[in-house]
Amino acid sequence: MKKLTQISIITALCLHTLMGVSQNIPTSRDPKYNATINPKYNATINPTYNATINPKYNATINPKYNATINPEDNATINPKYNATINPKYNATINPKYNATIDPKISSTEGLFLFGQGGELTGLLVVANEFVMNWYSPNLEILGTAVSNGDGGFNLFNEDGDWQGYLLKNGNGNYNMFDKNGVWIGFTT
Repeated sequence: MKKLTQISIITALCLHTLMGVSQNIPTSRDPKYNATINPKYNATINPTYNATINPKYNATINPKYNATINPEDNATINPKYNATINPKYNATINPKYNATIDPKISSTEGLFLFGQGGELTGLLVVANEFVMNWYSPNLEILGTAVSNGDGGFNLFNEDGDWQGYLLKNGNGNYNMFDKNGVWIGFTT
């Protein structure tokens, strides 16, 4: 059932196409023009005002208290210990070897990442049903987002060090948190 849910999430992500240039954000996905996807104007998707989507107040979604979604406790969701989710060892999820997932040269599918103020901070490009590649706004690779098996994703830098995580925000997108559960951004 969890795999089916994860596949559904990735399928939904596939509806969002990222053109090769990160500055081409469709108005419907730009929080500067669409208040319903902007946590500044929509308290339902803002973890500061909605405790059910805030890991500081909901232990079920907090990797610090839920070992199943914590890559330091669960090797199956950690690219340092699982080669199938590590782009260094799996060419199909590595944009250096798979041009179809390289946003510099192909139309790709995924999510835009924004800081709390609505500024573009990066992109997540779907590599497969378990992995998205994480890019800066200038399309430099930062790392990967790996499914936690429970509807969210853990973020890793290129060396495979855990940086933070993405949790559903109730609006079909995600909020981004650092490892300590501090809210730092959101996706569209």
